[in-house]
Amino acid sequence: MPAEGAFADMNLRESAALWPVAAVLAAIAIFGTKAIPTSALPTFAKAYGVECSLCHSVPPQLNAYGRYIQRTGYSALSRDVLKNVLPVNVAEEVTYDSQGSHQVEPGNLALHAVGYLSPDITYHIHQWIVQNSQAGGLDTFQLAYNRLFNGNGHFFVGKLSALPVPAPFSNQSDIAKYASAELTVGEHMYTFDMMRWGTALSYVHANLYVQAGWFGSSADWNGATDFSNNTDKTFQWIAAYADPNRPLEAGAFGSIGSYPLAEGGVDPYHTLGLYVQRDPGPRFMPGVFALYQWGHDASPGSMMISGSMAPTPFGPADSTAETFELYEPILGERGLMGLRQETTDDGLGNVSRSGDIDLSFMPFAHYDYLHLFLENALIQNSRPAWRGGLWWIAPL
Repeated sequence: MPAEGAFADMNLRESAALWPVAAVLAAIAIFGTKAIPTSALPTFAKAYGVECSLCHSVPPQLNAYGRYIQRTGYSALSRDVLKNVLPVNVAEEVTYDSQGSHQVEPGNLALHAVGYLSPDITYHIHQWIVQNSQAGGLDTFQLAYNRLFNGNGHFFVGKLSALPVPAPFSNQSDIAKYASAELTVGEHMYTFDMMRWGTALSYVHANLYVQAGWFGSSADWNGATDFSNNTDKTFQWIAAYADPNRPLEAGAFGSIGSYPLAEGGVDPYHTLGLYVQRDPGPRFMPGVFALYQWGHDASPGSMMISGSMAPTPFGPADSTAETFELYEPILGERGLMGLRQETTDDGLGNVSRSGDIDLSFMPFAHYDYLHLFLENALIQNSRPAWRGGLWWIAPL
């Protein structure tokens, strides 16, 4: 395991550039309003004087070491080193979605702050100043106490980004959300990829990563005190083999919760998922993310049937979701191409299949603050979507 306060010595991957495929994507994709993933924090690279590739396959996609840094609440980084830089990043996004308004949306400005409040407490704040040309909301407000279990335990509180779920759900380079993370069963939508107010306890030591927590509202600042009956309340957990110096990660995750229904009452639900993730390697070894998830909703709500005077209740539903994704660094390891296929079955007779082709890259050599994202999304019973965006994030 990397020593606390020091970056491990990790070899850069050797990868062939897939120029023909990239050229085709760039030609057919237009600068094509969905949020771009914003997980990269260049403050760390500036403080340590290292390349972003130390923690990212290609920003913002985290590699094994980057996932370790995040899961320790950033306490694996030295407070003495981080205090030498201003702990604030500014980010601007320009986005486009062919299924939206068909207009370029430049109104996305955010501030990120991350660092130490004290020797034992770290923080991460992501506040939108403007979002989709509207007044921005709070994305992340995370505090972590990092001195439990001889420094291997971390207690998180706030609106958390480090939820106990597989890392790609919130740290991927794809524009489209994972269907398995947002599976809808009747009235209930699972929100495995959403920042939510709550508390969590994690244990990160050697190749073991375990985390569990309680989560409620995903609303803005007012969600911190929303304990009403109208809020989905969930216990989530994850247990994984996750060595920060090895590319392979595998584990299980799950949830137990109760979703408030429109007609009153709640939907008790639980899930179990298995996943494996492997970072890209040398000699054409692509990265892999594969997941299979089971779920049970005891009372997923009601539906209106033509001619009925009242909603008809759904029966219990046993849902499944599967995800398979390949991704490979290209363009001299300044870009990442991903191919993803997903199938969801809500257990109520609705089966959906979707696929994405994604390309993200840093267009300028020796300048890692500007990122271009392109995506073609194919969704069952829907027209293909063309999406894209330009994301700039830099330390102040």
